Amino acid sequence: MAKKKKGAKQLSVPEPEPPSDESTAQSTSCAQLISQRPKTSPYTSSPVALRIGPEKSVSYVPRDLLQNLDWMASAWSGEISLADVDENTGHVLVHYLFTGAYQTLYNTGASLIDEVNIEFKRAVLAYTAAKKCRLHGLRELAKNEIQRFGTEMDIFAVIEAVKDDFSKLLGDTAWFHAYLDEKVEAVFEEDRTVFEGDKFFDRVNDVGLARVLAKCVARLYNNKIERMLSAERVPVVGTSEECRPDMSDPPIDEAVVEESFTVEAIPEEDCPCSALECVAEEDPADDCPL
Repeated sequence: MAKKKKGAKQLSVPEPEPPSDESTAQSTSCAQLISQRPKTSPYTSSPVALRIGPEKSVSYVPRDLLQNLDWMASAWSGEISLADVDENTGHVLVHYLFTGAYQTLYNTGASLIDEVNIEFKRAVLAYTAAKKCRLHGLRELAKNEIQRFGTEMDIFAVIEAVKDDFSKLLGDTAWFHAYLDEKVEAVFEEDRTVFEGDKFFDRVNDVGLARVLAKCVARLYNNKIERMLSAERVPVVGTSEECRPDMSDPPIDEAVVEESFTVEAIPEEDCPCSALECVAEEDPADDCPL
């Protein structure tokens, strides 16, 4: 008898796993990179000369990389003048136009403290230049650099760095005023007498900066006074109920006065017993027959 052939064993095919968050993020970032790629190379466009600073040093940038509409309108002449931009800030601008990143020139021979102060000031100048040139991306990068290097500086170093260029920061700089508030409060917490002398405001030679700093100091003292007044109004924690005055008790002058009365003495002639037997100090009154 022929043996029955067993059916072929079916192998289970594993179901495809759903894409992980990491792969989804990678595909999203890849899609963004693809969408950001230019259709034509901007480096083939005609170069435009950026004449930077009083010395008019020249940096060449392809016309298609210019992000300022005014620059694009002037690009057909072949050059753009940036006379009020120093050489280092000019490098920051040009590097950003090519790469979209923030970069400054190397500081030769600068100490660590000097490096922080120099880069903070450079970031302020880059911020003001980006604001004037309407390069919004560079302005945000410079703002981040200001906050990053500013963490290593006190209010006196910050004032020294911005006092000559503070007027260029006017406008949408509420974040910088809040930043100055934090610096003023930090130095006040270290030394409560720091604003009593002339050391603080003698450093300021800009009226606008002096006004902003005066508001910071006034706001600081006002907050301090408010906290002191609030502390006085708050009841002392831990006071027991027995120690608190009972407002329901009537005042002393309104207390009920009990009526006084006197006991009339019994005449001796009405008492049939002798006087010696009725003396209260010797015998109780109940022993006296009535």
